[in-house]
Amino acid sequence: MISGTVKISVSSPDGRSAILNLIGPGEIFGEVAVLDGQARTADATANTNCEIFVIDRREFLPFVQSQPALAMKFIELLCARLRWTSDQVEQVILQDLPGRLASALLRLTEKHKLAQGGRTSAVTQQELSEMVGMTRESINKQLRAWAARNWVRLEHGAIVVLDAEPLQALAGAGSEDD
Repeated sequence: MISGTVKISVSSPDGRSAILNLIGPGEIFGEVAVLDGQARTADATANTNCEIFVIDRREFLPFVQSQPALAMKFIELLCARLRWTSDQVEQVILQDLPGRLASALLRLTEKHKLAQGGRTSAVTQQELSEMVGMTRESINKQLRAWAARNWVRLEHGAIVVLDAEPLQALAGAGSEDD
């Protein structure tokens, strides 16, 4: 990704969808299909205007085979993605709804690493609902409760994390607290 945001998602036959990841500038996607030559495991949809650099598998594989350092970087990337996916599965199975939402917000804001004034995640409540398996209404209710505690600030199309500590506690404990 050079610029913009791409949504990585899957859909069920009955029309439900789940967002697996949001990819931003400097990140890559589609690496599994490039490496194994199989169909993509998820859909990639531009969330904003995007500039994307496309790599052809026929050219990429010989190049990566001749560059061991690049091959190692790809292995590291795949390991990081596997760990991230394992964390997501663990959250869905073991965390309650507030814990899953807190984990998702922290994961998204960590990508941006913004300093003082909070960490902003340019994500809609609908997108969050598709990421954590909650209804948009439940997301809204939880975010408003956290906003009342000054943990987050809601902006149009974005959520600003003002105090990460209580969210980290929820993410770690999966507490029933709202």
